[in-house]
Amino acid sequence: MEKPRILVAQDLLTFILEETAKAKQARIAVAFARQSGLVLMERQIQTSLEKGGKWDFLVGLDFSQTEGAVLRRLLKWKSNFTHFDFGCYSDPSIDRAKTFHPKVFMFQRGGRACAVVGSSNLTGGGLGGNEEANIVVQGSADEIDDMGFPALFARWKYQGTCFTPDEVYIERYEFVRRRVVKMSRRVLAKPSTKGELEKLRKRESELAIEPRDPATLKGQQKWIYERLPEGEFSTPDMYAHVKEFQTRSRTPEASIRRLLQEVRDEGILIHLGKNRWNRRV
Repeated sequence: MEKPRILVAQDLLTFILEETAKAKQARIAVAFARQSGLVLMERQIQTSLEKGGKWDFLVGLDFSQTEGAVLRRLLKWKSNFTHFDFGCYSDPSIDRAKTFHPKVFMFQRGGRACAVVGSSNLTGGGLGGNEEANIVVQGSADEIDDMGFPALFARWKYQGTCFTPDEVYIERYEFVRRRVVKMSRRVLAKPSTKGELEKLRKRESELAIEPRDPATLKGQQKWIYERLPEGEFSTPDMYAHVKEFQTRSRTPEASIRRLLQEVRDEGILIHLGKNRWNRRV
């Protein structure tokens, strides 16, 4: 593991663009997302997707911050690329959900990975104009995984109230957001706005992100799932299948760890901590 270092906003953008150009997988979770921030890395993300890079966004919705234009761009990428995914957390005004407030950027290529945690949102200010402080940690993919970053992302994504908006939702969301920007958040208490919020809340439940159905797993993911113990188990417990797996991999233990991580990222497994797991269903 390399020594952690601090990145201010301007340095963070440079770092993100460099990692985007090399990453095979990226995960970004931010409280706010604005066009002023997305435009700074939009071209690089598009290029990465065209080269087969896997991207996953989680965005908090706030009627005075996150813009509908960003959601439409993310939805377009999801429609155009099977290896792009994104989800949203609703504004607490809708259903008293917890405020989604992280700012985490993760990148992985081969056996190397990094994670940035700090104060920068996906906004022009967060990536350039503001006074921000972010810490970056870099190391092997296993070291970053052991720190819990990917597991935390999976927990956020599959916790039950995260959803992927459609065009209808985004249009309604942006209608309310413009009213808030024009008239302040007090407009959320008006009866006419409450009706719109109720429509949004109902739509969110219909669009909730669900863990993958284990019956749809194929290949090595199916193989590992069929050998999962009941209840809580450890990574070393799965090494009992190393001899069986040797015909599938020259490094069976490393492959087993990777497959557990992949099934976790599909929402099927819960990572309880270092080397500890449990089935979600």
